[in-house]
Amino acid sequence: MSEIMHRLIYEYPQLSLPIQAGQSESEAYRRIVRKGILPVELPNPFPGSPSDSASICHTPAGDVELIRLGRRGDFIRAVQALAHRCEPVKIPDSMGAVTISGVVNWRKLHRHKARWLAEHPAGDWQAEFRAFTAQPDNYRDCLLLVSEGPYSAFPAEAAGFSPEVWLEASLTIRSYHEITHWICRRLWKDHQQAIRDEIVADCIGLLAAFGRYDTDLAARLLGLEPWGYREGGRLQNYVEGGLPSPVLLEKVRKQINLLSARNPERFQDPFAFLADIENNTIGLELWI
Repeated sequence: MSEIMHRLIYEYPQLSLPIQAGQSESEAYRRIVRKGILPVELPNPFPGSPSDSASICHTPAGDVELIRLGRRGDFIRAVQALAHRCEPVKIPDSMGAVTISGVVNWRKLHRHKARWLAEHPAGDWQAEFRAFTAQPDNYRDCLLLVSEGPYSAFPAEAAGFSPEVWLEASLTIRSYHEITHWICRRLWKDHQQAIRDEIVADCIGLLAAFGRYDTDLAARLLGLEPWGYREGGRLQNYVEGGLPSPVLLEKVRKQINLLSARNPERFQDPFAFLADIENNTIGLELWI
């Protein structure tokens, strides 16, 4: 079993609960997540993988931990537990990474309580609790979860690579993609527009993986083929009520071309190109 998952289960015990309909309203979920009553020993339902890893990434917005899970099933279960309150929500095949913000870490609260009471045995813990929790960063975590597998569920042959090369590149694309989202939410909060964010994050991921921005591949990863839209493409994850409209598809292609016109290959650091995009608000006028 993965040591990383053992650690995560200790910090976020809801990971140990079964994924089933109604779990978010169960007494077990309420005790762990809402009341912070944490069992001493917890089952580990994650088989784990030798390729599981956790690393601290240094970014322009600060350090963030990136957790890579080698088994697709482990990734899905973790997302359902942490982002969907242990409910069996379907996770699209094209979703290979996710940022989960605001996860309550009761272990941090308990550790702070133990330290504070040791230093202030006659102190007012309730007042300290209110002061401590007034700062969400004290007890709420942000997790970047990344899975292995072909990026955007796009096959290696269609991408023009061998399976081995594409899997390795996919992990880099996916990791940089998710870190890009995290950076943008911290540094450019007013720029958040779901589809544009996906295009920009893909661009940074492709630059990190290949040192260049392949506009054809960028379009196809979203489901845009030369002949039109490929049903089941990732763009559908961000469109309500059916397939993307021709107008939207044209806007997506225009955004990709705008990024390419900035000559991203001249930047040695992909995140430096990200700053160029966002500081110059490239393409923001295209979106409602």
